[in-house]
Amino acid sequence: MKKLFLILLAISLSNCKNELPKKAIAQIKKSNKKTTDSLNLEFINYKIDTLSGCHQIVSNNSEDLANNRAFYISNLTDFAIININGTKLYLQKDTINSIRISDMIYKEIYISKNYKTILDMQIYNNSEEFYRFKGTLQIISNKSNVKLKIKGEGGC
Repeated sequence: MKKLFLILLAISLSNCKNELPKKAIAQIKKSNKKTTDSLNLEFINYKIDTLSGCHQIVSNNSEDLANNRAFYISNLTDFAIININGTKLYLQKDTINSIRISDMIYKEIYISKNYKTILDMQIYNNSEEFYRFKGTLQIISNKSNVKLKIKGEGGC
């Protein structure tokens, strides 16, 4: 009976399509425990012309950004939006602790009731009203702490 089950399982898995999911999944390792949890970052589809004013978009790679898919969007001054576990969360900018380290390196912190994000970014392609950056996005909650390598774009 076990052999029949394993054969049917192998056949059904071999028919699965090898497509990327619509969710970017980050594995979180808790600092004091050996267990892991999942934090599901879902993409926010946007149209660049609907983002009025200054904005910043963040994803894992340049391809997602080119396809208008990001999991973190900010207006640079007041708030950021992140889609965690199917819920769009609005975070307020911590203007006291967000700092400009140099002309090309920034640390931006956004907070909500249950989450805090720290965006460390280094600008590598800069024009008058547009820039590209790379860095890390750290997402902190009571249950998790994850740090992701990111790429992003911003401008006014």
